[in-house]
Amino acid sequence: MNEYALDGDINTGRPLAIAGFMSLTLGLIPFFYLFSKYLSRLTTWSKLINYGGIISMVLLSFIWTSYHDEITALSSGFGVLAVSGIMIEVGRHQSKMHFYSGIVCILLLLVNNFIYYTTYQLNWLPVIQKATLLIILIWILSINSRIREQMLGHTSEG
Repeated sequence: MNEYALDGDINTGRPLAIAGFMSLTLGLIPFFYLFSKYLSRLTTWSKLINYGGIISMVLLSFIWTSYHDEITALSSGFGVLAVSGIMIEVGRHQSKMHFYSGIVCILLLLVNNFIYYTTYQLNWLPVIQKATLLIILIWILSINSRIREQMLGHTSEG
């Protein structure tokens, strides 16, 4: 989403990349809101999932601005809180597989931040960022699918 491409030319794909990323991040807000409401009781974790996830996604939608570094740090912190809460809740109530795959998501987020802030192996960061995004989206979709199955199962039984 940089203004200039690696070859120094103007990045003509930037507006589309920004629009796509904003759509993705803002499109994830309902998941965090609805997941926290799905939990049978209001807990500290449900609040952290709700607020942490929503704040992280709103912040990330502005990552393309001059405040990139600050947004990265803040959104990562809120995102780790939300992912931790989801991981704990699904591990407690639904699926150990989702719990352990949540640990992988958190580790990937930490690796992203480590590379970004230390610049160690920085040339790998774009690939790792895309892989992390894909893995976290698959994790969220998998959790969403499981919840949907449970809700439909409860509806058809009652």
